Amino acid sequence: MNLLILSGVASRYLIRVLSPLALVCSLFLVANTALGESHAFIQSMRSSSITHVLISQSIEGEFGKVDAAVDAMTNPDGTITPSETESKYWQGYNSKTAIGLELMKFIQFKVAHTFVNLKQKNNSLENLRGSRLHGEFGLVFGSPLGNLEAGVGMLGAKLDYQRELESATFYGSGFGYYLGINYFISTKVSFFGQINVNEEHLVRNGGYSIVNAIDTSTSGAGLGFRIWM
Repeated sequence: MNLLILSGVASRYLIRVLSPLALVCSLFLVANTALGESHAFIQSMRSSSITHVLISQSIEGEFGKVDAAVDAMTNPDGTITPSETESKYWQGYNSKTAIGLELMKFIQFKVAHTFVNLKQKNNSLENLRGSRLHGEFGLVFGSPLGNLEAGVGMLGAKLDYQRELESATFYGSGFGYYLGINYFISTKVSFFGQINVNEEHLVRNGGYSIVNAIDTSTSGAGLGFRIWM
């Protein structure tokens, strides 16, 4: 008798606990299905025989290692400190604007401009600010919950370096690659997320700084939107 009572109480308790969980899971699956069907339907409505023009805007976080080559210095006592490379961790945020073409819903060509704002993690007085210009080539792979994107690109940069009383301008170039996902909410508007990796080499072109060259190896992640025409 006691076992029957305990089993009945346990059954009611499990039903009370599992019912809301089952409801949440059901709503999650329905929402995912609806979102997938919405994107998939819009993607199917877009013509692959038309070249689509896209304009995008995104905000990105960037972080990674920056190697700075430092000039040799003569000390007050006449000794010489040899040149060396300082390797430090930097982080910051960027704003990126791009315009491009998408062919056959599969191939993308883009040009972009990024406002760069990076700071040395342990010294807020040491920073890099400036611009990057990108030329990118990417491929698009259709997916029910969002189109997957992968691409590579070349970049040119002009960055202003500041550290306490030092101020100099650096020019350089590099390359990068990215992975992302793009979700259509209409045939004219989509939202996307992207992760990227950049490698660049810059040399001092003007100003004063004991740093004569900079090599960056950074990663980033961003969110943005696109307008399609």
